[in-house]
Amino acid sequence: MALAMRGSINIYKGNEELIEDKQMLLKMLQASVVLEYNGKRWHNVHPLVVHFFKEQGLI
Repeated sequence: MALAMRGSINIYKGNEELIEDKQMLLKMLQASVVLEYNGKRWHNVHPLVVHFFKEQGLI
């Protein structure tokens, strides 16, 4: 769980390349924690997850 949280926070901050565990990225995509957008194929954290992180003081 902590690894997934850290990975999604890295994506939120624009540090997607810091996610070395591609399997974890796949799991976050499948769980809709991280969303993938077409075009330039970039990722971002789901807005509800961002709200949760802000409430928890993580971002």
